[in-house]
Amino acid sequence: MDSPYSLEWTGAIHEELASMDNHGTFTIVLRPRNRKVIGSKFAFKLKNSEKATPRFKARFVTKGYTQVAHLDYENTFAPVAKTTSIRLVLALAAG
Repeated sequence: MDSPYSLEWTGAIHEELASMDNHGTFTIVLRPRNRKVIGSKFAFKLKNSEKATPRFKARFVTKGYTQVAHLDYENTFAPVAKTTSIRLVLALAAG
């Protein structure tokens, strides 16, 4: 971390890890002997950079492309609203 803002980025990392811990995002388990650990890293983003007080954001991401289905994970979750569902809710709200 050679950036002049290394303290801000470190704070953003701690904030992200605390948020994940508070929400129960993950559970620490022992690694099976025959499996490799999935790589991970932090992605950094500066929000509101044109303002006087920019926000330093860090996001913990995994290199999911190395995962093997039914070996590294069982289910995938991607909550997406269908257009028909949104229309139904709007129709009920208007009616």
